[in-house]
Amino acid sequence: MLGPGKEHKMPRQTLRFLLVLLLWITTPVAAQNLLSQLPTDGTSARFLMEFKTKSEDKEMTATGTLNISSVGKETVDQQPCRWIEIYYAVTVNDREIKLTEKLLIPEEFCQAGQAPLTHVVKAKAYIQRGNRDPEPLTDILDALVSPIPIVLCGALENQQRLEKKLVESKLGQLSCEGLQGNFKYQKDGQQVTCQVTTWRHQKAPFGIIQAELNDIKIGQQPAFSISLTLNAVLKNTRSRLPDLK
Repeated sequence: MLGPGKEHKMPRQTLRFLLVLLLWITTPVAAQNLLSQLPTDGTSARFLMEFKTKSEDKEMTATGTLNISSVGKETVDQQPCRWIEIYYAVTVNDREIKLTEKLLIPEEFCQAGQAPLTHVVKAKAYIQRGNRDPEPLTDILDALVSPIPIVLCGALENQQRLEKKLVESKLGQLSCEGLQGNFKYQKDGQQVTCQVTTWRHQKAPFGIIQAELNDIKIGQQPAFSISLTLNAVLKNTRSRLPDLK
């Protein structure tokens, strides 16, 4: 395994796989995802992300962070809504990849068993790639435009509940409920398949303590895995895109 400070760098082909992965992990349809309950507004959950893949019989890793935050309230058509902001940053071969998304979603759909992406308030979605100017996100479900569904996925095929297990995170060791399933996504001749496992506990701000995406396959490319573990709970969080409403 290669870690920080090791002399070997991730091959260019593997870097390309990771970049494609960040754009393609998705399923636009409704189950347990990282937005399975709502905390007090201003709360942010930070997850540690770890990517793993194999090349030439060597396991290689890349790490980053993903934040999901509640950064404001608004009422639309008499429905209470939340501004949900997702931000991730990952460094691969000294290159930092950043993306911020800001979405207004009715609170009733920010719960376990719902499909938040299919209920985003019209014209209330924005995306910022790196340090570029933010722009409207016109097609929430288009996996080529945004990796939002990596955290707000919908229904999984062959879902099954798992026996509770102890999961270690910044909230300590908690007995968590598990859900596992498969998804398949296809567009323009490209297919993505993956096994998704989530571990839930009500003490987590948005409901999820840990998520695992295993055996991710993009076409004929080598498989990847991604793990996300709750790393911090932050209060009084402000939007990274405060002028966009």
